[in-house]
Amino acid sequence: MNNLSRESRKSRKRPLSSGMKMGIIALLLMLTAINYGSYSNAVGMSTTTTSLSTSTHSQGYRGNIEYTATVTSTEGVPTGTITYMNGSEELGTAFLSDATLNTATATITINFLTAGAHTITAVYSGDSNYMGSTSGEITQEVVQAPSTVSVSSSANPSVYGDYITFTATVSSLNEHVPTGEVAFKNGDTTLQTLSLSDVGVVTFENIENIENNLLASSGFHNITAEYLGDTNYLGSTSSVLSQYVAVDVDMSINRSSPTVVGESISFYIVVNEVSATTNTISIMDGDQIIVQDLAIVNNDYVLWTAPNLPAGLYSFTAVFSGEDTNFETATSAPIQLLILDPASLDVNQDNRVEINDIVRIIVNGTLAQKDFNHDGAFNQADIHSMLTYISTVNQIDYEY
Repeated sequence: MNNLSRESRKSRKRPLSSGMKMGIIALLLMLTAINYGSYSNAVGMSTTTTSLSTSTHSQGYRGNIEYTATVTSTEGVPTGTITYMNGSEELGTAFLSDATLNTATATITINFLTAGAHTITAVYSGDSNYMGSTSGEITQEVVQAPSTVSVSSSANPSVYGDYITFTATVSSLNEHVPTGEVAFKNGDTTLQTLSLSDVGVVTFENIENIENNLLASSGFHNITAEYLGDTNYLGSTSSVLSQYVAVDVDMSINRSSPTVVGESISFYIVVNEVSATTNTISIMDGDQIIVQDLAIVNNDYVLWTAPNLPAGLYSFTAVFSGEDTNFETATSAPIQLLILDPASLDVNQDNRVEINDIVRIIVNGTLAQKDFNHDGAFNQADIHSMLTYISTVNQIDYEY
């Protein structure tokens, strides 16, 4: 047993054969080649280096950016593809071309990087003769793109109490649609903030029950739409839309023209939902006050019956006072009414003048129509038609 053990130990100490030594050396050389990127030489492949350039290091969102990758080898011209990467995200691929000596290039143009900083690299895939390689990193800055916003109104001027719909449209110079929110403002006061639709449009209906209601006052309002921006687009503000909100005053009377002295004349004035109790209504004849400071009933209407008005041609208007600071003065459309005095008409009971009678109309002591030879039925309506051109009449006498 001892002899066998000694023989075994002797066999372990035998020197390596020359073949084994060569094998070990080859293995070491192979490992060294792999570690230093030159293993390809050992198997007949050439090493490569890849570089990357950009057309601009800073570009606006959706602006074109061109990347060019250049692959260089120690000998010959590499072929294959370049893959462009944004970190771990693949941006696209391009084939190598434009070969000169021992280099080839590939170019790609993109415009879809989001706003912010991006790390871009180019990866050469290699081919049957050339090893692959990766470029160094390029830091690409993409800045937010500008935007524009406009605002329009469904009714301008509008009437106090009516709904108004404002529409904001947001667009960009690159024809892509921004996202995010739009704030509708009345001066410095935000009326409401709403999200844009997929086509960059948002509508806002200014109704009575929202906070900071535009319709809480009449007059001019400076309306703007402010786009608040998003990740890729800068915010913007529209030009000012001057929205005029009018108080609507509508007046009617219970008599048609002409009428006669002694008949009651009632005025019905409607004011559209004015909530301020300090506002009143005055009834005017031209620039003369007939009655003033009539209270508005239920923030809605005034009903007033005039006392016995003298004969004359009247031009009635109803004037809304606008005493409350939220409202402006408003005036109704005029109503003309001719009031005749039967005592001054010496005609038949049916107020008719016979054929060939001569009619004279005296206005404020001045002869307005002389020797009118009437050739048919003549009544109060005919007299009214002759007086329509007279704007101020306080007393009318009739002679024939």
